[in-house]
Amino acid sequence: PGSQARQVKLLAVCLCVVESLCVWVHSRVSSEMAAARGTRLLGAIDQGTSSTRFTLFDAASLAMVSSHQVELTSEHPQSGWAELDPAMILDSCVQCMKEALRAAKAHKDDVLAMGITNQRETTIAWDRTSGKPFYNAILWNDTRTTEICQQMNAGSPKGQFRFHELCGLPTSTYFSATKMVWLRQNVPEVQAALEHGSCVFGTVDSWLLWNL
Repeated sequence: PGSQARQVKLLAVCLCVVESLCVWVHSRVSSEMAAARGTRLLGAIDQGTSSTRFTLFDAASLAMVSSHQVELTSEHPQSGWAELDPAMILDSCVQCMKEALRAAKAHKDDVLAMGITNQRETTIAWDRTSGKPFYNAILWNDTRTTEICQQMNAGSPKGQFRFHELCGLPTSTYFSATKMVWLRQNVPEVQAALEHGSCVFGTVDSWLLWNL
């Protein structure tokens, strides 16, 4: 059994090395292809509350080459609640990237690097295996966790600054931590996934990186 375990670990390490090598080779090939075509671009995703935009820049001059924007509509199931469909967020990014590349008459391999700016503390929880979101994205300006924050504050003489020494921030409905507490308490699928170790969560940049 000990020998088998070592073999499994060795195989896992080898697979990780091979995967990293494949990623590196693909990156080098893509860069060389872009250089051969004379097209070297930088991309930027601007994923906001009301819209998504993707912009391409010339990597040498930093001049804007093309851009595409898609409007988004948030949902408000209750007073103070604000949500977006995570799939819609992802689809809007893909659509913007395709249209910006088409307008630039460029290929995805022409893009050397890409950055993401996203809508603050909007929070998404999803399954690490299937990639399926458990619930809509809870937006940064959603106030459904007001009671959770009040309960946290009441448990310490420091009130809203209970965790200030740990993270430098006050307790607030704005941040992702209380949103995740709400999801754990109110969405059975999230609770089950947490117990099974299959739940991951993060802000929109994490969601996009996971899928793109």
